[in-house]
Amino acid sequence: MFDPDGTLTFCNDFLLELTGWRIEEVIGRDWFDTFIPIEQRDVIRFTFDEMLKKGASPAHIEYEIQTRSKEQKIISWSNTVSRDPRGQITSTIGIGEDVTERRHFEEKLLSSYEDLRALSAHLQSVREEERVRIAREIHDVLGQALTGLKMDVWWLIKRTSDSGKTLERAALLNRFEAMSELINDTIQAVRKLATELRPGILDDLGLVAAIEWQAKEFQARTGIMCHLSLPETDIPLGSEQSTAVFRIFQEILTNVARHANARNVEIKMNGRGGDLVLEVKDDGRGIDENRISGAGSLGLLGMHERAMLFGGEVRIRRASVRGTIVTVRIPLAKKSPSNIESSKTQGVLRR
Repeated sequence: MFDPDGTLTFCNDFLLELTGWRIEEVIGRDWFDTFIPIEQRDVIRFTFDEMLKKGASPAHIEYEIQTRSKEQKIISWSNTVSRDPRGQITSTIGIGEDVTERRHFEEKLLSSYEDLRALSAHLQSVREEERVRIAREIHDVLGQALTGLKMDVWWLIKRTSDSGKTLERAALLNRFEAMSELINDTIQAVRKLATELRPGILDDLGLVAAIEWQAKEFQARTGIMCHLSLPETDIPLGSEQSTAVFRIFQEILTNVARHANARNVEIKMNGRGGDLVLEVKDDGRGIDENRISGAGSLGLLGMHERAMLFGGEVRIRRASVRGTIVTVRIPLAKKSPSNIESSKTQGVLRR
């Protein structure tokens, strides 16, 4: 307890044990000069003075006090004021709880969480780099080898065809043609695998073109009609942000194919208010509320984590009538001078 001038008039044994003072050493001394660290003293005193001028004291406040040996403790205070019969404030009474260990534990927990997020970001970056490397190796090395092999087989086919028409040559010709078809199929499979690892269109033409390409691929594979509304020009996002949005979009479509039982998907993307906003809405059965919370769904957690790494968010909600709406919001690498409105691709993708 201290008076309006800050003079300490009472303290209990717990405060004395916590700070190492004896009661005769502190009663009558200024509370702020004795117990508040010098770097916080002016702010805390000003806070109390301003509140007392208004006829009250800070009801709840948390600040550090220092012990006799200058060790600092974090105290959470609940304050009330005492008044005389005329209503004038005579003292401030503070009941404090030592929350030092709790706050230090929270700081360590937060630090660990930030370390885990940094590790997650690093692992995702490494994974994307590895995807790019493997996709290039598959496309360049394996693709070139298969192309060379195909040319050799066609040379054999031509030589065999020009050699006459015996039964043995006909059998060889059939075998070579079968080999050529197998090589063609393998080349297509290699291209598909390389594209799935890292679509070159994302690096070459940007996010808008990659979203449109992925929607076409999804529609062709699943039969679910995709209705697109995309911006006329690409949205100014960094490479890592574009990759994050594209991977989130892929996960959204995967969930639609696995769980929604939908017939149509509406895909909208634009730059609005300094953010990229991607909205995907399906007309399926609608997501279960328990899955929205992320319980047991690594895919949904991964989407949230990818967005959070760039200061963004992913919101998932049931549509008012039918289906699920997923909204992805990512801050732009730089603010566009004007909003980028959707005008490039509007309508239904045609197979």
